[in-house]
Amino acid sequence: MTADWALYRRTLPVRPQLCPRASRYVIKPNASSASWGVRAAEDWDGVCNAVAAIHAEGHDAIVEPFIVGHDIEVSVITVDGQSVILPMMIVEQDDPTLLRSYAEKRDLADHQAYAIQPFNDHLRLAEIEAATRALMPEFMPFDYGRFEFRLDAATGSIQFLEVNLNCNLWSRKTIAMAALLGGWSHAELIETIVAESLRRHGLIDLTKAKKGVPAWQIADYAGMPAYARS
Repeated sequence: MTADWALYRRTLPVRPQLCPRASRYVIKPNASSASWGVRAAEDWDGVCNAVAAIHAEGHDAIVEPFIVGHDIEVSVITVDGQSVILPMMIVEQDDPTLLRSYAEKRDLADHQAYAIQPFNDHLRLAEIEAATRALMPEFMPFDYGRFEFRLDAATGSIQFLEVNLNCNLWSRKTIAMAALLGGWSHAELIETIVAESLRRHGLIDLTKAKKGVPAWQIADYAGMPAYARS
């Protein structure tokens, strides 16, 4: 389960009865990506101000408790119709009580206060993998995605956060780093994802597939819809 949360629509009153109880809150646009527009608050007045600001920007707002900890990133791709979990990563923050910003996640901040490392806690790997595998069928078919959990370093508890399908594929971000640990270059990761999508849509003739031949050379683009070819 995700943390308790409330959705405040722009056209409806902001009622405290909907808000989960917490000592600290995260307030974000309903369709936020990479912490864009995310704000923090410690009381109801702060929540109201943050929701009002997000509404003024043209978005509905989600309010949820702030969970202290480090993010566990589980990258998943699909190969031959089967889900493959790449090596898990942890985003270790210098201060896990701080709210990570959009600038940090896009590597736009002057001082990055976190490091993306391999996650080797064998006591928790099986638990996180089991939770991920229980979730994956709800989203199949998908070509790639990232399942996120938060680890409380003080208590050891694990909280599921969210699923990011079609997540950031930049070579310096989590899924590319996980693929590298698994022995794939960034180019091989991208080609695998593209080839799987083409195969799933019946656009690759597997009888023509040859080792070392790029997927785009054996794809049947003539069978693609016009919008996909453009």
